[in-house]
Amino acid sequence: MWNTKKNNTECEPYEVRLADAVDGAAERGQDLSLGADLAAHLATCANCREGVEGAELSRALLRWGLEPTMGARPGFMARVFAAIRAEEEIQTAQKTSFWRPLEHLASRVALAACAAVMVMSFYIYAFVAPHATSQDVTELVQQPDTQQPQTPDEVLISLAERANVR
Repeated sequence: MWNTKKNNTECEPYEVRLADAVDGAAERGQDLSLGADLAAHLATCANCREGVEGAELSRALLRWGLEPTMGARPGFMARVFAAIRAEEEIQTAQKTSFWRPLEHLASRVALAACAAVMVMSFYIYAFVAPHATSQDVTELVQQPDTQQPQTPDEVLISLAERANVR
C-alpha cells in the first residue's frame, strides 16, 4: 500500500496506524479522520501521503463501482412512452392496409374447409362405412384365378379360352 522508495524507519509506526485509519474509514463509509500526530506526519512525509491518497482513491473507485445508479435521467420515461405510442400508431396504420381484410377472409375460409372435412369424415364413418362388407371390397378387385391346370388337356383348354377372350 505504501510507497517504499526510501527506507525510512521513522514511518514504520505510522504506517500501521494510517492503514488502520484508512480501513476503518472504508468500513464506516466516512471520510478519513486522523489524529493530530498522524496529520502532522502526513504533512511532512511525502511517502505516507502518497500511500494514503492512493488508498483513498482506490476506496472511492471501489465505492463508485459498487453503487447502484440513482435512477433514470429526467425525461427518460417520457421518451420511452413516446416511442411506444409511435410504434403503436405504425402498427395501427398497418392493420388498416389492403391485405388485412384478405387475411381475415383467408382464415375464415380455412376454418370453414376444416369444418367441412370434419363433417364429411363423420358422415362417411357413421353412414357409409358400416354398410360396406368384405364381399363388396373383394368384388371391386378382381381376384386372379389361382387354380393351375393339372393335366395337359386342362392347359390346352385354358389356352383356347384365353384365345377366345381376345
